[in-house]
Amino acid sequence: MKDFQFMHQSLIKEVAKFENTITSKTMARLGLNYSINYGLSINQLDTVAGIIDKDDNYAKYLWKQNEREAKLIALRIFETQNFELAELDDFVVNISNVELAEQAAMQLFAKQKNVVDIALKLLTFKGFVQLSAYLTISRFAMLNKKAKHEIFETLLEKLLINMPSDDAIFLQRAFAQALLRIALIDAEFAKTVKKSVAQIAEKDESFGNYLQQEVIELIY
Repeated sequence: MKDFQFMHQSLIKEVAKFENTITSKTMARLGLNYSINYGLSINQLDTVAGIIDKDDNYAKYLWKQNEREAKLIALRIFETQNFELAELDDFVVNISNVELAEQAAMQLFAKQKNVVDIALKLLTFKGFVQLSAYLTISRFAMLNKKAKHEIFETLLEKLLINMPSDDAIFLQRAFAQALLRIALIDAEFAKTVKKSVAQIAEKDESFGNYLQQEVIELIY
């Protein structure tokens, strides 16, 4: 049986060799708050993660630790390609800032075979988890333009039901990106998105104007 505590301690000793306090302090000022942050770059994290065997149980253990680097490495060493939906509720508790939302979407959720089911469930949350949902949908739409229309119809429908929970620009930007990616699937979706944005503008002129600029004007 693997000793995850010992493995974790050894990992942090390795991570600490690359500590960059300037970066970690800058991140904190930008709102990326972690209990412990060694300030490693994404490239450094990829390098460290690359020498660790993929292991779902170890990944889950690291995800629950206090260090930024442990959490981000965890996302890189999951082996599963069918993340259990029943585990999402507990998992997303630790998505507590923009970086974790982005990395969870790109490094884990978007790589799963059940990515659509994951995205639909993530949409039901608020805040940073909602951000991860938008980014996961955007990634899926960008890489799977030939997926069945019914899938994108469902994603678009649920997107419009679960619009940003507040006025946070990071949520609005990611929502707009997801809409745009779906609009670019084909002319039919472009038409549907344009109509949807017009309806949003009737209820919220400010957000509608934002979507006009960030989505509609970019549809070709």
